[in-house]
Amino acid sequence: MSTPWLQNALAQLAKNPVQGYNATTSAAAEPTALAALALLVHRQPRQALPALQWLASKQLPSGAVPVLEEQDEPCWTTSLALMAWQYYHAEYRDRNDSPTQLPSFERQTELAIRWSLAMRGEIIDSDDVGHNTRLTGWPWVAGTHSWLEPTALHVIAL
Repeated sequence: MSTPWLQNALAQLAKNPVQGYNATTSAAAEPTALAALALLVHRQPRQALPALQWLASKQLPSGAVPVLEEQDEPCWTTSLALMAWQYYHAEYRDRNDSPTQLPSFERQTELAIRWSLAMRGEIIDSDDVGHNTRLTGWPWVAGTHSWLEPTALHVIAL
């Protein structure tokens, strides 16, 4: 069952799915990927396409998708772009009953998977209690130790 506030939020996202962190900042990968996922989950693949295409246009040759379009790092948001492309393919592009003429993001997905599997946090010795910097996972920023959140996001995406 859909509520008026949800329909209003989806309508606003559909008008401009390429989002920044607020109304006055440039577009960023995290809010754009989350907007795409929201539209996809609510059966609006065509409205999500501008966001999916924007993410593809910002993907680096390495396969990484940086947080901000004007920076090459950090790239933890590759996980969110990968989630959006994977969901799009699973639910729309690759299904027999999918709408015709939908673009493919297979190459972008493949590159993002490769980058994600090659990325890992650095093992750093630390005496901090409750913060294990020796665990292997994904970092927020290349060259730093692993953190739970980017690791969880990449595990979900993969």
